[in-house]
Formats: sequence, structure tokens, C-alpha cells
Amino acid sequence: MVVGTIIKRMNNPDSQPTKPGFGANEISVPAQGKIVSIENGESRIVVHMRDAQGSLLILLDPRKGEEKGRIRLRPN
Repeated sequence: MVVGTIIKRMNNPDSQPTKPGFGANEISVPAQGKIVSIENGESRIVVHMRDAQGSLLILLDPRKGEEKGRIRLRPN
């Protein structure tokens, strides 16, 4: 349910204009993390990583060059 809500919100990007040429931004990732996959879309990039704590999704806004959030996936 939480993941669905976040994805729905990401599909309705805010109306702020895109910053042209935002330059190089740094995104912190877990030191021993491995990238599993990257999904690229018009309004979001989802980086799926795996580290000692499990899976982590990092949500990025490609238009603004900003991190929008993180989701830690934990088994039940």
C-alpha cells in the first residue's frame, strides 16, 4: 500500500519548472551497496540497491537532479 501511494505521487510531479542544466549532484548510497537495477522514466528514476540491510529503492527526479525519497524494503 505504501509503495503504491508513493508511485502514485511520483506520477503526478509538481508543477515547478525544470531547472535547465542543474549540473552534477551527489546522491549518497550505502558504502557496501550494489546496484541491482535502474528504471528510468520521464518523471522519475528508481535505483534499486541491495546492501547488508536488504533492498533499498532510491527515488530521483531527473528533471531537477534531486533525490525525492528512499524506500527500505523489509520482508514480513
